Amino acid sequence: MLPNLRAWLLPVRKHKGAVVCDNFRKVFDETRVAAGIAEWPDNALRHGFASYRLADIKDAAQVAYEMGTSEQMIKKNYDGRAKPKDAERYWNIRPSATEKVVPMVAR
Repeated sequence: MLPNLRAWLLPVRKHKGAVVCDNFRKVFDETRVAAGIAEWPDNALRHGFASYRLADIKDAAQVAYEMGTSEQMIKKNYDGRAKPKDAERYWNIRPSATEKVVPMVAR
């Protein structure tokens, strides 16, 4: 687990139970629309991870291993998609204060 993900998850961790609610996609879509994000491409988070991770560590074999795919697929789909300075900014996104992290709760 990369440090920025850990920073987001630790304040809302549970020691057991589901990671997301049963109706996560519905809640996610409602939140996305309320935030003014009209569309969410399939696998957007996976694609973002791959692009920024490759730009950051410059090791397609490692990124492929972390994602469970081939080095060739990583190079073909993600090489050059993100700049190293943007990757650095991406991996440094952290919650500003743990009190402001609001867990998504099932309705």
